Amino acid sequence: MKKLLILALGLLFSIPSFADTIQVSLFNTDDVLKAAITNSSANGQVVLTNNFLQSTGLVDISSFVTPGSNRLDFLLTNTQLGYTWGIQVFDNGNLILNSSCGNVGVLGCNNNDFTLFTDRNVASVTFNAVPEPSSLWLLGSGLVLVGGRVRRILPLIKRV
Repeated sequence: MKKLLILALGLLFSIPSFADTIQVSLFNTDDVLKAAITNSSANGQVVLTNNFLQSTGLVDISSFVTPGSNRLDFLLTNTQLGYTWGIQVFDNGNLILNSSCGNVGVLGCNNNDFTLFTDRNVASVTFNAVPEPSSLWLLGSGLVLVGGRVRRILPLIKRV
């Protein structure tokens, strides 16, 4: 039983990690800009928010990324006067999205359009995350060990 517990803990800690490092920067914001992720475990979960005249700097959001397809949507809210935004997304240091409009405090998007709105999608980017090979190896070997243990225990259970 002790060995089975050790194997189960080994499986738990060998959950695949990602070689991908996803970083997001939100800047040049008028009024509120949010980054929301959609993937196999999240549906529009807000992972980063930036407010008027602020900058988030580069923020690592890799912990929200799951294997396979991931989509980041950037949602802007304008509560008064004009609106602006700035977005950069990096995958392992490579720029995969660079989007901006207007200049906060100077000139808003679309010639100072004063349209008011909440959570307007101003940009999106989709990327695929692939687990590290070593994590997959650990997960696979853990499954093989558990399978072998179950195979040994099964005949004992049938006898009872």
